[in-house]
Amino acid sequence: MTSLAVFATLSLAVSVVAASAPQRPAGNGRTVPANVMAALTTKFPQAKIDKWSKEKEEGKEVYDIEFRQGDRKFEADIFADGTIHNWEQQVAASDLPQPVVQTVSRQFPKAEMKEIMAVTGVTNGNEHLEGYEIVVKRALKKDVEITIAPDGKVLEGPKKE
Repeated sequence: MTSLAVFATLSLAVSVVAASAPQRPAGNGRTVPANVMAALTTKFPQAKIDKWSKEKEEGKEVYDIEFRQGDRKFEADIFADGTIHNWEQQVAASDLPQPVVQTVSRQFPKAEMKEIMAVTGVTNGNEHLEGYEIVVKRALKKDVEITIAPDGKVLEGPKKE
Protein backbone atom coordinates (compact mmCIF):
# COMPACT_ATOMS: atom_id res chain seq x y z
CA MET A 1 0.00 0.00 0.00
CA THR A 2 1.33 3.45 -0.82
CA SER A 3 1.85 5.96 1.97
CA LEU A 4 -0.98 8.09 0.54
CA ALA A 5 -3.38 5.14 0.73
CA VAL A 6 -2.26 4.35 4.29
CA PHE A 7 -2.74 8.01 5.29
CA ALA A 8 -6.22 8.09 3.71
CA THR A 9 -7.23 4.85 5.46
CA LEU A 10 -5.96 6.09 8.85
CA SER A 11 -7.67 9.47 8.37
CA LEU A 12 -10.97 7.75 7.61
CA ALA A 13 -10.62 5.47 10.66
CA VAL A 14 -9.90 8.42 12.95
CA SER A 15 -12.90 10.32 11.53
CA VAL A 16 -15.23 7.35 12.14
CA VAL A 17 -14.00 6.89 15.73
CA ALA A 18 -14.28 10.63 16.46
CA ALA A 19 -17.82 10.80 15.05
CA SER A 20 -18.99 7.86 17.17
CA ALA A 21 -17.34 8.98 20.43
CA PRO A 22 -19.51 10.65 23.08
CA GLN A 23 -19.53 14.37 22.61
CA ARG A 24 -17.32 16.14 25.16
CA PRO A 25 -16.68 19.66 23.97
CA ALA A 26 -13.76 21.37 25.58
CA GLY A 27 -14.30 24.31 27.86
CA ASN A 28 -11.02 26.11 28.51
CA GLY A 29 -9.12 22.90 27.84
CA ARG A 30 -11.39 20.84 30.11
CA THR A 31 -13.82 18.07 29.35
CA VAL A 32 -17.05 16.97 30.96
CA PRO A 33 -16.30 14.04 33.33
CA ALA A 34 -17.29 10.59 32.08
CA ASN A 35 -19.93 9.99 34.79
CA VAL A 36 -21.62 13.33 33.98
CA MET A 37 -21.62 12.44 30.27
CA ALA A 38 -23.03 8.99 31.10
CA ALA A 39 -25.90 10.56 33.07
CA LEU A 40 -26.63 12.97 30.22
CA THR A 41 -26.58 10.37 27.44
CA THR A 42 -28.59 7.86 29.49
CA LYS A 43 -31.40 10.39 29.96
CA PHE A 44 -30.95 12.10 26.57
CA PRO A 45 -29.41 9.58 24.12
CA GLN A 46 -29.49 11.97 21.13
CA ALA A 47 -27.99 14.97 22.99
CA LYS A 48 -25.80 17.25 20.89
CA ILE A 49 -24.00 19.59 23.29
CA ASP A 50 -23.84 23.27 22.36
CA LYS A 51 -21.95 24.48 25.44
CA TRP A 52 -21.34 23.71 29.08
CA SER A 53 -19.92 25.25 32.22
CA LYS A 54 -18.94 24.08 35.69
CA GLU A 55 -20.49 25.97 38.61
CA LYS A 56 -21.22 25.66 42.32
CA GLU A 57 -24.82 25.10 43.41
CA GLU A 58 -25.98 24.12 46.87
CA GLY A 59 -22.28 23.89 47.77
CA LYS A 60 -21.70 21.18 45.14
CA GLU A 61 -19.93 21.16 41.80
CA VAL A 62 -22.53 21.10 39.02
CA TYR A 63 -22.23 20.95 35.25
CA ASP A 64 -24.68 23.19 33.39
CA ILE A 65 -25.02 21.66 29.93
CA GLU A 66 -26.93 23.26 27.06
CA PHE A 67 -27.77 20.87 24.23
CA ARG A 68 -30.18 20.00 21.46
CA GLN A 69 -32.06 16.80 20.95
CA GLY A 70 -33.85 16.73 17.64
CA ASP A 71 -35.20 20.21 16.97
CA ARG A 72 -35.59 21.18 20.65
CA LYS A 73 -33.30 23.04 22.99
CA PHE A 74 -32.56 21.48 26.39
CA GLU A 75 -30.46 22.26 29.44
CA ALA A 76 -29.42 19.96 32.27
CA ASP A 77 -27.73 20.58 35.61
CA ILE A 78 -25.79 17.46 36.57
CA PHE A 79 -23.78 17.17 39.78
CA ALA A 80 -20.15 16.00 39.51
CA ASP A 81 -21.18 12.58 40.90
CA GLY A 82 -23.49 12.05 37.88
CA THR A 83 -26.78 12.85 39.65
CA ILE A 84 -29.19 14.94 37.58
CA HIS A 85 -30.34 17.96 39.62
CA ASN A 86 -32.81 19.32 37.06
CA TRP A 87 -33.39 19.65 33.34
CA GLU A 88 -35.23 22.01 31.04
CA GLN A 89 -36.95 21.45 27.72
CA GLN A 90 -38.04 24.06 25.21
CA VAL A 91 -41.82 24.24 24.84
CA ALA A 92 -44.22 26.26 22.69
CA ALA A 93 -46.35 29.05 24.15
CA SER A 94 -49.42 27.07 23.09
CA ASP A 95 -48.35 24.28 25.49
CA LEU A 96 -48.35 26.55 28.57
CA PRO A 97 -51.06 26.13 31.23
CA GLN A 98 -53.56 29.00 31.21
CA PRO A 99 -52.54 30.30 34.69
CA VAL A 100 -48.95 30.76 33.43
CA VAL A 101 -50.11 32.67 30.34
CA GLN A 102 -52.33 34.87 32.52
CA THR A 103 -49.47 35.68 34.89
CA VAL A 104 -47.17 36.70 32.01
CA SER A 105 -49.95 38.87 30.53
CA ARG A 106 -50.58 40.51 33.91
CA GLN A 107 -46.89 41.12 34.68
CA PHE A 108 -45.90 42.21 31.15
CA PRO A 109 -49.04 43.32 29.25
CA LYS A 110 -47.29 44.44 26.05
CA ALA A 111 -44.42 41.96 25.99
CA GLU A 112 -43.83 38.83 23.96
CA MET A 113 -42.60 35.45 25.20
CA LYS A 114 -39.28 34.88 23.46
CA GLU A 115 -38.04 31.58 24.90
CA ILE A 116 -39.95 29.11 27.08
CA MET A 117 -38.40 26.21 28.98
CA ALA A 118 -40.30 23.69 31.11
CA VAL A 119 -38.19 23.07 34.24
CA THR A 120 -38.22 19.53 35.64
CA GLY A 121 -36.66 19.00 39.06
CA VAL A 122 -35.22 15.66 40.11
CA THR A 123 -35.35 14.60 43.77
CA ASN A 124 -34.16 11.13 44.79
CA GLY A 125 -34.59 10.00 41.18
CA ASN A 126 -38.19 11.25 40.98
CA GLU A 127 -39.00 13.92 38.39
CA HIS A 128 -41.52 16.70 38.94
CA LEU A 129 -42.47 19.75 36.88
CA GLU A 130 -41.30 22.78 38.84
CA GLY A 131 -42.45 25.47 36.45
CA TYR A 132 -41.69 27.44 33.32
CA GLU A 133 -38.67 29.66 32.76
CA ILE A 134 -39.71 32.34 30.29
CA VAL A 135 -37.61 35.03 28.61
CA VAL A 136 -39.90 38.00 28.04
CA LYS A 137 -39.10 40.44 25.24
CA ARG A 138 -40.16 43.96 26.11
CA ALA A 139 -40.62 46.75 23.55
CA LEU A 140 -38.29 49.43 24.90
CA LYS A 141 -36.53 47.66 27.77
CA LYS A 142 -34.06 44.85 28.26
CA ASP A 143 -35.40 41.28 28.01
CA VAL A 144 -36.14 39.68 31.39
CA GLU A 145 -36.46 36.15 32.66
CA ILE A 146 -39.23 34.98 34.94
CA THR A 147 -39.98 31.53 36.38
CA ILE A 148 -43.63 30.68 36.96
CA ALA A 149 -45.15 27.62 38.64
CA PRO A 150 -47.81 25.65 36.72
CA ASP A 151 -50.48 27.29 38.93
CA GLY A 152 -49.35 30.80 37.85
CA LYS A 153 -47.37 31.73 40.98
CA VAL A 154 -44.16 33.70 40.26
CA LEU A 155 -41.20 31.68 41.58
CA GLU A 156 -38.37 33.95 40.41
CA GLY A 157 -38.03 37.09 38.38
CA PRO A 158 -38.76 40.78 38.12
CA LYS A 159 -41.69 42.59 39.64
CA LYS A 160 -44.76 43.75 37.76
CA GLU A 161 -44.31 46.49 35.13
